[in-house]
Amino acid sequence: MRGANAPDGVVLASAMLQGEPSKRRPWVSQTVFDTGRKVITGALLLVGHAADNCARSLPERLDAAVQGSHAVRLQVVRMTGGPRSVGRAPSLSTCEVHEAHDFVDQDDEFAQGVLRFVRGGR
Repeated sequence: MRGANAPDGVVLASAMLQGEPSKRRPWVSQTVFDTGRKVITGALLLVGHAADNCARSLPERLDAAVQGSHAVRLQVVRMTGGPRSVGRAPSLSTCEVHEAHDFVDQDDEFAQGVLRFVRGGR
C-alpha cells in the first residue's frame, strides 16, 4: 500500500494468522498476510489475546506473523484478562463469539491501547 491513498497505519486484532490452503472456502484457506507482509509500509499494530485458543489466531504466532514486515513502526500486543483463561487447547470448534479473541469486557482497554499507538506511544 503506497501512494496518497495508502493508510498511515493498520490495526489488526485477532488476525487470522493460520490458514489451511487445501480448503476451498477463502476464510478457511487464507490468512491476513496472504498478500504479503511487505505491503504494509505504514504503522502496524497487531493485537492478540493471550487466552485465544482459536487455531487460526493463536497468540504464539503473533511474532512470527510480522517477520519480514516493512512497517515503519510495528508493535505486537498480547492482551490478558477477560472471562477466558490461558491454557485451553487450540480448537476451531470453540471459535465462537464471546471468546478471548473478541476481547470480551475489555472494550475500553482495547480502544485506549489503539489510541495510544495511533498517537505514537506503546
